Formats: sequence, structure tokens, C-alpha cells
Amino acid sequence: IYFDGSNLNIKETSATGSLRVDGQNIFLRNPSQSNENYIKCLGGSSDRKVEIYQAGSKKFETAQTGAIVTGVLTATTFSGNGDFVDIDVDGLAELDYVNVSAAATIDGNLHLKDNDKLRLGATLGSNTLDIYNSSGAGSIQMQGTGSLTVNAETLNLNSPIGEHYIVC
Repeated sequence: IYFDGSNLNIKETSATGSLRVDGQNIFLRNPSQSNENYIKCLGGSSDRKVEIYQAGSKKFETAQTGAIVTGVLTATTFSGNGDFVDIDVDGLAELDYVNVSAAATIDGNLHLKDNDKLRLGATLGSNTLDIYNSSGAGSIQMQGTGSLTVNAETLNLNSPIGEHYIVC
């Protein structure tokens, strides 16, 4: 440990050794920001964990079952077996492609960006039903050679303010 005139330094200088910090609970903090936490290593309970903070807010923590991320997680790649049993997202999740082989329940609204399509059908681009919005013009489009059937006791095509265009 030495002071270089500006900084207090802790440096491990041997070629084969390691710098070790031992303690039941270890905190890396910023004293100029009211001792704001950067990292907490908590070993005093049966639920030992590491917490990482950004501007005083906990963003990442380890847990017995894995890790918990608060906020947006961005990854350039993902490696795994893809066998997700349960994905629980509270907040924003940006997924480029999700393949669901069983039932999916959405509690709330499903928001698609302009020109993104809700595509229904077995094969992408062939005999699929697309529902989408493009620059304010909504479209329901049947792709391929299939037909589109609408069944209802009463079918109304209305203007945005509720005026009837067609009533069948």
C-alpha cells in the first residue's frame, strides 16, 4: 500500500501471487458521494450474494438461483441451451426473436413498432395473416393463397369516431 502524491494505491507485485481482500462483508464505496456503494460482497447470511450499483441504485445481484438484473440488460450474444422454463420480465425487455412452442399469455398490451407485424401462421411468409401499422395506415393482410374469413353475429366497419361505414 502506498501513496503516490495523488492516489492511495494497493498493488500486488509478485509474479505468482494474488491480491486478496478477506472479510465477512466487503464494500467498495465512493466517500465523495455520501459513501455511495459501487459493490457489496455480503457473506454474513445464508444467502451470500454480490450486489453491483450504478449511481446508488442496485442494478445486478447474484442469487442462489442465478442473477437478478434491475433495468435493461443488453447482450451482444447469448449462449445456453435455450431451454427456458419461465421468463418473468418486470419492465422492459428487448428480444429480437422469441420462439414459443406452447401457450403464451400476455397480461396487458402488446406494443409493436411502426411496420412491425403480428404474423400468424405456420410458415413465415407463406399463408400467413399479417396485422400491422405503417405510418398511420393499419392493415390486415392475408399472405399466400389462403382466404380470410370473418365470423360474427354483427359485423361493423366503423370510422375512428364510431360512424358506421358498413354494417352487415
